[in-house]
Amino acid sequence: MQQITDARIEAKRPPLLRLAFRPFFLLGTAFAVFAIIRWIWVLQGWISWQGYLPAILWHAHEMLFGFVLAIVIGFLLTAVQTWTGIPGLRGSPLGFLVASWFLARAVFWISPEISWFAYWLPDILLITSAAYFLASPIAARRQWKNLPFVPILLTFALLHSAFIYGLMTDSLQLARASLMSVFWLVLLLISVMGARVIPFFTARRWQIEQYREPQWLGMGLPLGFLVILITQFLSPISIAAELRIGAELCLACGLSWRLYRGHHKNN
Repeated sequence: MQQITDARIEAKRPPLLRLAFRPFFLLGTAFAVFAIIRWIWVLQGWISWQGYLPAILWHAHEMLFGFVLAIVIGFLLTAVQTWTGIPGLRGSPLGFLVASWFLARAVFWISPEISWFAYWLPDILLITSAAYFLASPIAARRQWKNLPFVPILLTFALLHSAFIYGLMTDSLQLARASLMSVFWLVLLLISVMGARVIPFFTARRWQIEQYREPQWLGMGLPLGFLVILITQFLSPISIAAELRIGAELCLACGLSWRLYRGHHKNN
């Protein structure tokens, strides 16, 4: 990575708050370990679940928003520094994001019988603030090709809001649909990033020309993921299932084609 920060200023900051991936990768991974252990204990009946939030929904929400989202935010807010040449988020603003993440995890972990607003707010602050800090350097350098990651983050916020609304209105179907949509949103993000980094590192490793993905495939795969994401909320409509199955088949073919075309056999 190019040197775009002042070493003297950086030395005054806590090492954990000098790059976004440091606290989020560390805390996200540690949280996942403890959350999985707790979930196993609940499933085995070794401890009882006393929370206000249903245990299975706590587990699903926290694996997606507590662990996966932490890794996503840490990666994007670190990568944007390389993309734009503008120093990435660090210091107090990064500390604010980490504090918002930690507060959200504490509320969901304890799961007290309090207003749903208290469950909603910390994650919303985390996601919307991260989206702003990601968008600012991208807009400053006019790197519009990287801007789609901002609405992807904002979609996390929208689906988190739908999840909380489902709990608030006793609509467990809406809460589950929201979490399933987050799952597909994560797969969409992995697909977009994989299309960038896998051909790059493959070409570097084998000293070959980098595979260039056809434009129709690069646009069609995200569209397929979006169709599946949206139809999660349309299950009462009969055609929704057919649309979702069709999109899943198209995704299977498209991703298989990407894998085949990107394969390099070392002779």
